[in-house]
Amino acid sequence: MNKPLEKYLRKNPVSHELEPIISGRLFRRAIVIPAYAEAEYLPATLAGIALHPPEMLFDTLVLAVVNNPPDAEAEKINDNQELLSYLRTDSFGFQKKMNLFLIDASSKGLELSSGGGVGSARKLGMDIALRYLDMEENPLLFCLDADTLVSADYIAAALKSFNAEKNAPGGIFSFEHQPGASDAENSAIIDYELFMRYYLAGLRFAGSPYAYHALGSAMVCTAEAYIKAGGMREKNGGEDFYFLQALRKLGPLIQISGACVFPSSRPSNRVSFGTGPKIREILDGKKIKLYNPLIFNLMKQTLQLVSETGLDEFPFLYSIFEKSLLSDFTKFLNSLNFREDWKKICRNTPRDLKKLHDAFNTWFDAFRTLKFIHFCERAEPEKYPALEIIPAFRELFRSNGVNLDEEHLSQKTLLLNWMRKNDF
Repeated sequence: MNKPLEKYLRKNPVSHELEPIISGRLFRRAIVIPAYAEAEYLPATLAGIALHPPEMLFDTLVLAVVNNPPDAEAEKINDNQELLSYLRTDSFGFQKKMNLFLIDASSKGLELSSGGGVGSARKLGMDIALRYLDMEENPLLFCLDADTLVSADYIAAALKSFNAEKNAPGGIFSFEHQPGASDAENSAIIDYELFMRYYLAGLRFAGSPYAYHALGSAMVCTAEAYIKAGGMREKNGGEDFYFLQALRKLGPLIQISGACVFPSSRPSNRVSFGTGPKIREILDGKKIKLYNPLIFNLMKQTLQLVSETGLDEFPFLYSIFEKSLLSDFTKFLNSLNFREDWKKICRNTPRDLKKLHDAFNTWFDAFRTLKFIHFCERAEPEKYPALEIIPAFRELFRSNGVNLDEEHLSQKTLLLNWMRKNDF
């Protein structure tokens, strides 16, 4: 067995088993699908996967992780038990078309621990999938949700991207949320998706190495990178954010634009934050506003200053920030005791310009980037007020030399379509 894999599996033992049992078969990729009360939606997701060429599906392990905590509502447990019955009897007819397996993390004594949620379900599925992957073939682990649809070139586009970028640890698929079930839901998902794409645009304009969408149902990574990153994070929401951050610290992530995933837009309270809870908030009357473009512009100046810092100056990076005009960023650094952290980082980093740049970017990661944005909003609310969607887009792009067409700004739907077409 591959040594890093063997070490990871020893450190991350699991008590659950695949159904049905696999004997002597290895796969070149796995698609892991957590399902929590998803009997209504999973068949459509599997139907999309079933449209892939038979020769591609032959080497693909498709794994549904049917899960709930011990204290789940009876209705959700019953839904899961119904889904398990369907899968075990192949009522959907998919086992003739693909290598479809299940993990029962729902029945009495097999439930996931309370609090882990979707992160625990993803981790369980991915950890078990590792045992059945041919590590000599640089296999891929795909993350999907049970209510997310995929385009017919979902697998092929990922293979093409990873063949072109052989050192990439992971990637993110292009995505478009499914239309809402009502006008109100549709309006809410448009606002939320614009929020997501605006955040990506801001990070991209700023030059952040963490400019990618943190979306669990759009993730894919190599099995090798999964192991190096320490596996999926066991969080009930936000597991995608922290896992992708760990992947990005291994190397740049691929934007897989040759295929698309279509996440559900339905409101939900199954996780603490993410699409479902945000849609619920909007439907309950909470209006979405966007981060002030000035914050991204400040971030851009900060990252430019770091990129222009020479090898001999790098140990004195904090002093360089202090002497610069970037006072708000310096205040943020002070709030996190950066001066002392940076001394330790420099002591433990080889005297090499790229390695020192990487060390700063590892410290100023996706989490601290978001923390910095919130710090600016709290510390200087009058200077960095949140803005309505259209004015925020107009100013962010204008301040970065892009004048958005007023026609696109006249309707949120037109703006969203433009952002999708331009890979934001």
